[in-house]
Amino acid sequence: MSGSVMVLVGLLLALAGIWSIRLVLVSSGAGASWLLADAFGAGTATGLALAAAGGVLAFVTGLLAARVVFFVVGLVVGAVIGARLFAILDTGEASVLLAAVFVPAVAVVGGVVIGRWRERVVGWATALGGSALVLAGLGRLDADTPDVLSDPRGYGEQGLAVVAWAALAVLGRLVQQRGIRPRARTGTS
Repeated sequence: MSGSVMVLVGLLLALAGIWSIRLVLVSSGAGASWLLADAFGAGTATGLALAAAGGVLAFVTGLLAARVVFFVVGLVVGAVIGARLFAILDTGEASVLLAAVFVPAVAVVGGVVIGRWRERVVGWATALGGSALVLAGLGRLDADTPDVLSDPRGYGEQGLAVVAWAALAVLGRLVQQRGIRPRARTGTS
Protein backbone atom coordinates (compact mmCIF):
# COMPACT_ATOMS: atom_id res chain seq x y z
CA MET A 1 0.00 0.00 0.00
CA SER A 2 1.39 3.36 -0.91
CA GLY A 3 2.07 5.94 1.76
CA SER A 4 -0.69 8.24 0.50
CA VAL A 5 -3.33 5.49 0.61
CA MET A 6 -2.18 4.56 4.09
CA VAL A 7 -2.47 8.19 5.22
CA LEU A 8 -6.02 8.39 3.83
CA VAL A 9 -7.09 5.14 5.52
CA GLY A 10 -5.47 6.31 8.75
CA LEU A 11 -7.24 9.68 8.60
CA LEU A 12 -10.59 7.97 8.05
CA LEU A 13 -9.99 5.72 11.02
CA ALA A 14 -8.62 8.43 13.32
CA LEU A 15 -11.15 11.14 12.51
CA ALA A 16 -14.33 9.26 11.58
CA GLY A 17 -13.79 5.83 13.10
CA ILE A 18 -16.25 6.33 15.89
CA TRP A 19 -19.08 6.95 13.40
CA SER A 20 -18.89 3.67 11.45
CA ILE A 21 -18.02 0.27 12.85
CA ARG A 22 -17.78 -1.16 9.32
CA LEU A 23 -15.28 1.54 8.36
CA VAL A 24 -13.27 0.70 11.46
CA LEU A 25 -13.26 -3.00 10.60
CA VAL A 26 -12.19 -2.60 6.97
CA SER A 27 -9.59 0.12 7.55
CA SER A 28 -8.14 -1.52 10.67
CA GLY A 29 -7.94 -4.94 9.03
CA ALA A 30 -6.25 -3.45 5.97
CA GLY A 31 -3.93 -1.31 8.08
CA ALA A 32 -2.83 -4.12 10.40
CA SER A 33 -2.15 -6.45 7.47
CA TRP A 34 -0.19 -3.79 5.60
CA LEU A 35 1.87 -2.77 8.61
CA LEU A 36 2.88 -6.39 9.25
CA ALA A 37 3.63 -7.01 5.57
CA ASP A 38 5.75 -3.86 5.53
CA ALA A 39 7.57 -4.83 8.74
CA PHE A 40 8.74 -8.00 7.01
CA GLY A 41 9.81 -6.26 3.81
CA ALA A 42 6.94 -7.23 1.50
CA GLY A 43 6.68 -5.35 -1.77
CA THR A 44 3.91 -2.93 -2.66
CA ALA A 45 1.82 -5.48 -4.56
CA THR A 46 2.09 -8.05 -1.77
CA GLY A 47 1.33 -5.42 0.87
CA LEU A 48 -1.70 -4.22 -1.08
CA ALA A 49 -2.98 -7.79 -1.54
CA LEU A 50 -2.53 -8.55 2.15
CA ALA A 51 -4.18 -5.25 3.10
CA ALA A 52 -7.18 -6.02 0.90
CA ALA A 53 -7.41 -9.54 2.32
CA GLY A 54 -7.09 -8.21 5.86
CA GLY A 55 -9.80 -5.62 5.25
CA VAL A 56 -12.19 -8.19 3.75
CA LEU A 57 -11.43 -10.70 6.50
CA ALA A 58 -12.05 -8.09 9.20
CA PHE A 59 -15.31 -7.01 7.54
CA VAL A 60 -16.62 -10.57 7.15
CA THR A 61 -15.60 -11.40 10.71
CA GLY A 62 -17.49 -8.35 11.94
CA LEU A 63 -20.63 -9.32 10.03
CA LEU A 64 -20.53 -12.88 11.31
CA ALA A 65 -19.91 -11.79 14.86
CA ALA A 66 -22.57 -9.07 15.07
CA ARG A 67 -23.34 -9.90 18.69
CA VAL A 68 -19.78 -9.34 19.74
CA VAL A 69 -18.95 -6.57 17.29
CA PHE A 70 -17.32 -4.34 19.88
CA PHE A 71 -14.98 -7.17 20.89
CA VAL A 72 -14.15 -7.79 17.23
CA VAL A 73 -13.56 -4.07 16.63
CA GLY A 74 -11.27 -4.06 19.65
CA LEU A 75 -9.37 -7.05 18.28
CA VAL A 76 -8.84 -5.47 14.88
CA VAL A 77 -7.98 -1.99 16.16
CA GLY A 78 -5.80 -3.62 18.81
CA ALA A 79 -3.97 -5.42 16.00
CA VAL A 80 -3.25 -2.07 14.31
CA ILE A 81 -1.97 -0.65 17.58
CA GLY A 82 0.06 -3.81 18.25
CA ALA A 83 1.55 -3.76 14.74
CA ARG A 84 2.57 -0.11 15.13
CA LEU A 85 4.07 -0.76 18.56
CA PHE A 86 5.95 -3.69 17.07
CA ALA A 87 7.27 -1.48 14.26
CA ILE A 88 8.31 1.26 16.71
CA LEU A 89 9.94 -1.03 19.25
CA ASP A 90 11.62 -3.32 16.71
CA THR A 91 15.37 -2.83 16.81
CA GLY A 92 15.92 -3.90 13.22
CA GLU A 93 15.83 -7.65 13.59
CA ALA A 94 12.11 -8.33 13.09
CA SER A 95 11.13 -11.71 14.46
CA VAL A 96 8.09 -13.42 12.96
CA LEU A 97 7.61 -15.39 16.18
CA LEU A 98 7.67 -12.24 18.32
CA ALA A 99 5.19 -10.52 15.99
CA ALA A 100 2.96 -13.61 16.01
CA VAL A 101 2.78 -13.42 19.81
CA PHE A 102 2.93 -9.65 20.43
CA VAL A 103 0.37 -8.37 17.89
CA PRO A 104 -2.39 -10.89 18.77
CA ALA A 105 -1.78 -10.26 22.49
CA VAL A 106 -2.34 -6.52 22.02
CA ALA A 107 -5.33 -7.31 19.80
CA VAL A 108 -6.93 -9.44 22.53
CA VAL A 109 -6.33 -6.70 25.10
CA GLY A 110 -8.00 -4.23 22.72
CA GLY A 111 -10.92 -6.61 22.23
CA VAL A 112 -11.46 -7.09 25.94
CA VAL A 113 -11.17 -3.38 26.74
CA ILE A 114 -13.53 -2.26 23.96
CA GLY A 115 -15.91 -5.16 24.59
CA ARG A 116 -16.14 -4.13 28.24
CA TRP A 117 -16.31 -0.34 27.98
CA ARG A 118 -17.61 0.03 24.40
CA GLU A 119 -18.41 3.62 23.43
CA ARG A 120 -16.15 5.12 26.09
CA VAL A 121 -13.08 3.43 24.60
CA VAL A 122 -13.79 2.94 20.89
CA GLY A 123 -13.12 6.61 20.12
CA TRP A 124 -9.66 6.46 21.67
CA ALA A 125 -8.88 3.12 20.05
CA THR A 126 -9.83 4.36 16.58
CA ALA A 127 -7.87 7.57 17.11
CA LEU A 128 -4.79 5.55 18.13
CA GLY A 129 -5.15 3.07 15.27
CA GLY A 130 -5.76 5.74 12.65
CA SER A 131 -2.88 7.90 13.81
CA ALA A 132 -0.59 4.86 13.67
CA LEU A 133 -1.51 4.38 10.02
CA VAL A 134 -1.14 8.09 9.23
CA LEU A 135 2.36 8.28 10.70
CA ALA A 136 3.49 5.06 9.02
CA GLY A 137 2.08 6.29 5.71
CA LEU A 138 3.67 9.73 6.03
CA GLY A 139 7.01 8.06 6.58
CA ARG A 140 6.68 6.31 3.24
CA LEU A 141 5.49 9.23 1.11
CA ASP A 142 8.90 10.63 0.30
CA ALA A 143 12.44 9.35 0.53
CA ASP A 144 13.35 12.66 2.20
CA THR A 145 10.91 12.06 5.07
CA PRO A 146 12.74 11.17 8.29
CA ASP A 147 12.69 7.48 9.21
CA VAL A 148 11.46 8.43 12.67
CA LEU A 149 7.90 8.33 11.28
CA SER A 150 8.02 5.01 9.47
CA ASP A 151 10.86 3.00 10.99
CA PRO A 152 12.35 4.61 14.10
CA ARG A 153 15.74 3.34 15.23
CA GLY A 154 17.25 3.96 18.62
CA TYR A 155 15.58 5.09 21.81
CA GLY A 156 15.46 8.76 20.84
CA GLU A 157 13.64 8.14 17.56
CA GLN A 158 11.36 5.58 19.21
CA GLY A 159 10.47 8.13 21.88
CA LEU A 160 9.74 10.78 19.24
CA ALA A 161 7.59 8.31 17.30
CA VAL A 162 5.54 7.53 20.41
CA VAL A 163 5.11 11.25 21.23
CA ALA A 164 4.05 12.04 17.65
CA TRP A 165 1.66 9.09 17.72
CA ALA A 166 0.10 10.19 21.01
CA ALA A 167 -0.24 13.81 19.85
CA LEU A 168 -1.93 12.81 16.60
CA ALA A 169 -4.23 10.41 18.47
CA VAL A 170 -5.30 13.17 20.87
CA LEU A 171 -5.96 15.47 17.91
CA GLY A 172 -8.00 12.73 16.20
CA ARG A 173 -10.04 12.13 19.34
CA LEU A 174 -10.73 15.84 19.74
CA VAL A 175 -12.00 15.98 16.14
CA GLN A 176 -14.22 12.95 16.82
CA GLN A 177 -15.70 14.55 19.93
CA ARG A 178 -16.29 17.85 18.18
CA GLY A 179 -18.20 16.06 15.44
CA ILE A 180 -20.52 14.16 17.79
CA ARG A 181 -21.32 16.84 20.38
CA PRO A 182 -24.63 18.62 19.96
CA ARG A 183 -24.16 22.31 19.25
CA ALA A 184 -24.96 24.57 22.18
CA ARG A 185 -27.62 27.20 21.71
CA THR A 186 -26.53 30.78 22.22
CA GLY A 187 -29.72 31.89 23.93
CA THR A 188 -30.49 34.56 21.32
CA SER A 189 -33.08 34.10 18.65
